[in-house]
Amino acid sequence: MADSAKGTFDFVDINPGMSGMAFAAEAEGGVCVGVHRVKPTALASYEAFFGRGSAEPPTVHGELVLVGLPFSMFAHSDSGDPAVTDLISLAHRTSKGVSAVLFRVSWSSARRLGVDPDEYRSTIEGAFDAKKWDVTSAVSNDENDLFIAAVARGKWNGKEALPANYPGGRPVPRHSNPQEILVGHGYPENFALHNAAVDRKLVEGIVIVDNARAAIAGTIRSVR
Repeated sequence: MADSAKGTFDFVDINPGMSGMAFAAEAEGGVCVGVHRVKPTALASYEAFFGRGSAEPPTVHGELVLVGLPFSMFAHSDSGDPAVTDLISLAHRTSKGVSAVLFRVSWSSARRLGVDPDEYRSTIEGAFDAKKWDVTSAVSNDENDLFIAAVARGKWNGKEALPANYPGGRPVPRHSNPQEILVGHGYPENFALHNAAVDRKLVEGIVIVDNARAAIAGTIRSVR
């Protein structure tokens, strides 16, 4: 990707799932300094690829926090969905001293439930004080990914955090196997091979790495 983030940055990964946001951040010059909430089903794969102990919680603040949010039709109901709100609360607690928090939702899955992007954005705005954080959202052109960026106003340079256009991934036939889906979405081929036998449900709705790279690059540029 030609239009990438400049320089290196540290990031914390929350609820990484299949690690697509981490791959995107590393491609943009990011260095992971800690992880929260690795799913038990993904832990072995995560440590096999990133190294033993790589899924440990952070001991230092990163510049960027990445958060994978589950899709839910109750994201902004009166009672909320703890699967969503608990992760947003964790992200807020982790945001001390950071420049920005970037959330991602599988929009290809969430939109089928009739959810509006503003429902997720409003839930995040409820946790991140508007006086301290600028919150914006964008859906990728292919409607695979919803990104919501919360940028610390004290570090914001006034640039839009999220780009208007996203490159998308390679077309993947409907009945592709997990390895083909991962490769088509931009994951490293050795990682895709390592996960060739995982349950197909684990790769449904995963982030397209190049879309995530565009969102991360824009977010980092908005604080530099």
